[in-house]
Amino acid sequence: MSHHPRLLELQWDSAHRQPYPSHGYYCLTPKSRIPSAVLHVNHESRQEALRFYRRVDFTTVRANQVMQPGYVSCGSIWTYYNPNADIVLFAEKTCMNTIVRFLEDQRTNMIPIVRIAILTSGMTLNCHGWRGNDPIECAQKLTIAGGCSPMQALHGIDPAVAQNSLVLGVRGLEDVYWVVPSELLPLRAGDIDESVGFRNAVGDGLMNGQKCFKELIAADIAIVEGGSPLPKCGSFDYWSGPNKPSFHFVSFSPHPAPGKVFDSLPILTATIPKLKFKSWERVKKIAQQTGCHIKVCVEHYIEQQRREVGFYGTPEQVPKAKEAVKNFLICSHFNNQSSASWVKLIYLECKSELGTSSTTLPRNCLRFHVVHLSRLPCDSRSRIYDSCTSSHEVLINGLIGFTSLYAVAY
Repeated sequence: MSHHPRLLELQWDSAHRQPYPSHGYYCLTPKSRIPSAVLHVNHESRQEALRFYRRVDFTTVRANQVMQPGYVSCGSIWTYYNPNADIVLFAEKTCMNTIVRFLEDQRTNMIPIVRIAILTSGMTLNCHGWRGNDPIECAQKLTIAGGCSPMQALHGIDPAVAQNSLVLGVRGLEDVYWVVPSELLPLRAGDIDESVGFRNAVGDGLMNGQKCFKELIAADIAIVEGGSPLPKCGSFDYWSGPNKPSFHFVSFSPHPAPGKVFDSLPILTATIPKLKFKSWERVKKIAQQTGCHIKVCVEHYIEQQRREVGFYGTPEQVPKAKEAVKNFLICSHFNNQSSASWVKLIYLECKSELGTSSTTLPRNCLRFHVVHLSRLPCDSRSRIYDSCTSSHEVLINGLIGFTSLYAVAY
């Protein structure tokens, strides 16, 4: 069997709505229709693989479409699907309409969907408005009473609440991958093939809509992980106990070579000049010292506030290079900040986190990352001594833009 799971990317099917596709129609992208390599290596490999793969038609079926003259049956596109290995992916050219229609069709056809990936794009949420309470539209499955979120589509909504049976959820779902867009591997719709996989997501996305999507999903996951049922699902509570799937925030990544890993570090765009100084001198030096390949992404959008630094190397090289870049940016920040702005930064962040105007934090605060003052220049250390009480911890948030940091005042 293939070592890496295969991503089966769905997209809108424009065959019957040229030049504008209907988002209720779907089909596999051309690259996702290619059977897994194990099915065409040789006869023995194919026979063994057919024990796990089944022939499916992941295109829109007529039976579950709204009874309108404009909706006609899409042509069948057959492929081989292994529910326990393949991941059904809703990427760039999909939306909530696509997700809901696909899940309904596969439930009707009794095709098990075990692993699903959904791109955290604002388009997914905003493209098709399911929210509505018109009883006629609900009966025609044109809308869902009260609306439907991605998590609710996967979990299911009681027909008494939705006013139809359009969203009954996915039974047997084991893994849900929320794909956070990354600059390190920007992929267009249809680019996904067997060379593409996942790595753990580090950032929140490139645009505000992507960040809002991730925050919405994270809030729903917290509810489920806390043992409570999803809101607005009625009597449905299918994810209690061991029945709930595993949730993962990931980003697209090429499959690394054996013994190598990919990782990234989101930073503020304002810090790029520090890295770019003298033709990326510091970046080149860190790469040479650690043996890790480092890539700083170019700006993709006007007024883009965050960028990514990519790392590729062995599991030992990557953390060292990532830590070196973090420390360089932190030290650069201290060197360029006046004492007044430094104190103001601490005051604002402590007030935001603790609801107080105190500039010091108690000893038992959660530490996300420790900046040892011995690594900072002497003038930076003196500013910390002047700004806080000895033996207390000061929260420094936003220096790099990716995490909360604690500087320990010795």
